[in-house]
Parts: sequence; C-alpha cells; structure tokens
Amino acid sequence: MRRVSLAVLAAGLFAFASPVFADSCPTMIEEVEAALASTELPEEAQAKVEALLEEGTKLEEQGENDKCVEVLSQAQEVLGM
Repeated sequence: MRRVSLAVLAAGLFAFASPVFADSCPTMIEEVEAALASTELPEEAQAKVEALLEEGTKLEEQGENDKCVEVLSQAQEVLGM
C-alpha cells in the first residue's frame, strides 16, 4: 500500500511540475536573450550561449518543456545568472 501511495504522489507531482516548466520557458528565453545582449562574453562563450538559446527555443516550440528548461539553465550558467 505504501508503494502505491508513493507512486500516486510522484505521478501527481510530475503532473503539476510539467505545466510550471511550460510557463517558465518563454520567460527564460527572454531573460537569456536580454542577458546575452547586455553581457560581454568571450567569443566561444557567446557562441555557446547562442547555440543553447537556439536549441532551447526549438525545444519550447516542440513542447519539450523539461528539456527546454535544462538547456536554458546551461545558457544561464554560462552567462553567470
């Protein structure tokens, strides 16, 4: 019974977490774009952020919200956000 309860709880948390990621991707994209425009980075770092931003945007358009957040988080890390 305890395992069933934990499984139901985990499924419920996942169901509520996915919509949160869906709403955060456009905001994260805007934040990364703004930071990229206002931050001077070495050429290699800038290229990496641009590639991650492009990938994150495509993932968001495809509805891959969890992956989008993961990729954009990497871009934020490079930007020092």
